[in-house]
Amino acid sequence: MGEEIIYSVEESIATITLNRPERMNALTHELEAELHRIFDQADADRAVRVIILTGAGRAFCAGYDQGQPTSGTRHSDPTGKSLADYIEFWQRTDAGRVEYWTHMWRLGKPVIAAVNGWAMGGGLSPSHRIRRCSRNPRCAISRTRHFSSARCAVGRPPTVGR
Repeated sequence: MGEEIIYSVEESIATITLNRPERMNALTHELEAELHRIFDQADADRAVRVIILTGAGRAFCAGYDQGQPTSGTRHSDPTGKSLADYIEFWQRTDAGRVEYWTHMWRLGKPVIAAVNGWAMGGGLSPSHRIRRCSRNPRCAISRTRHFSSARCAVGRPPTVGR
């Protein structure tokens, strides 16, 4: 995990780089937890005055990694669940996601998202606090044909409102 995020502090600037360029910096649950731990570390460091979040390679973050999970099934797999159970699962899960992604707003230091290339789906969430883009940023929210937590409004994380 340590090399999937690169953390450095130089001249009072903490730089957090998502380092999974082969997966366009797609998030996993473990990577996301580590990212928030590093946010707290940077916030607690009195030498740091600002936090920059960026991605290695051609993407800022392609959202959540849709590759096959190690367990073989996803916790959100609707197989064997009623529609009501599935909707309840997402409502309960989304409530926790709001607190997780608003974590950046609760930090005592500003976070700048240096968006280089693609920022998609869940990868848009961190880019909403402050944007400082490259000359060719590409932001996208895909339309889905199934229930999803991909509700998004500009300036808000996907889990807050429409």
